[in-house]
Amino acid sequence: MSGLADENVSCPAETTTTLLHGGGWCPYAGGSQLAAAEAFLRAHPGQVRYITIDIGINDVAGCASGPAVDQSCVEQGVATLAGNLPQILAGLEAAAPGVAIFGANSYDPFLAGMVSITTPDDDPYLANTSTAPEFASSSLKMVDSLNAALGWVYQASEVRVVDVATAFNTNDGAMAGNVDGQVVAQNVSDICAWTHMCDSSGWTMHLNDAGYAVLAQTFEAAIGPYLASLGSGTWLVDVAGGVHPLGGAAFLGDLSGRSLNRPIVGIAATPYRGGYWLVASDGGVFAFGDAPSTARPEAWC
Repeated sequence: MSGLADENVSCPAETTTTLLHGGGWCPYAGGSQLAAAEAFLRAHPGQVRYITIDIGINDVAGCASGPAVDQSCVEQGVATLAGNLPQILAGLEAAAPGVAIFGANSYDPFLAGMVSITTPDDDPYLANTSTAPEFASSSLKMVDSLNAALGWVYQASEVRVVDVATAFNTNDGAMAGNVDGQVVAQNVSDICAWTHMCDSSGWTMHLNDAGYAVLAQTFEAAIGPYLASLGSGTWLVDVAGGVHPLGGAAFLGDLSGRSLNRPIVGIAATPYRGGYWLVASDGGVFAFGDAPSTARPEAWC
């Protein structure tokens, strides 16, 4: 996004458990990826426009390491995610109140076959003929279960969903794709075109450059309208501290029903309009959304 700097605390092969508690591939000063993200957010109040998160597939990927997808393993992985992800999102929200979070669902890399454990550099697609005939359909069942759980958690946490599954045509089984001159289902073709599942690089389910471009476009399609909406609308505030959004402005809280020493006489927005301060005639300041309670509003105007 133009004009923004990216703070990347991600780590490959992360599960919701390692993201929450640590123990994954990447060392973090705070012990986990979540702790690192929370520390950054708390250190930059009012300066973060949005948060993105892409997690989940590694909670179930191990269930597709045999000749067939182990659906009981999938159920366990999905249950683990359903327990961990709300805690992760609550931590991010607490560290950056009012900042929008965008969460991705998943594509299905196993449409192109399973990843070999003994020879990880093998081309998974070439091994596809040795898997059970129902492997692809059972992998879709796995990823559909994962995406359903992600959707439930994101909705409950008021996180905006980035629909990667649809962008990757995950459930499009029409025989309209092509891999090495062979007619295949469109979803298989796209996985081969946008991941390393059909080459011998060893990066398997990870995206290649073309796949990352699709992912970026999908995030941009979700985030762009949100950012545009921040530039529209405004707020009115009354003397009792009631905030009244107009146009596309979001309601981020107010002082309605609270006893005030002096009337509210003004409102000031944070730079990215993800929060605001209400100012009383005696100099009292009340922060909402991503507005830090320790900052002076005039410093942001």
